[in-house]
Amino acid sequence: MTDLELVLAVEHRGKTKDDLSLLLDLEIERFSNWMANLSDWRAAGALSRPEKALLKTYLVNKVTGKL
Repeated sequence: MTDLELVLAVEHRGKTKDDLSLLLDLEIERFSNWMANLSDWRAAGALSRPEKALLKTYLVNKVTGKL
C-alpha cells in the first residue's frame, strides 16, 4: 500500500513556520465547520480542541516530511 502524500499549493510552498501554522489552523477550522454541518445528526459536530490539536500535529508532521 502506498502512503498518502500531502501537497501544498504552489503559493504556499516556502512559507514560514508561523504562516504554515496559520494556514493549517484555517484548514482545520474549515473541516470543523464542515463536520458541524453534516446532514447525519449522529456524525455531525464541530471538532473539539483535542481533536483539532491531534489533527494539526498530524498535518504538521505530514507537511514537514516527518511522516
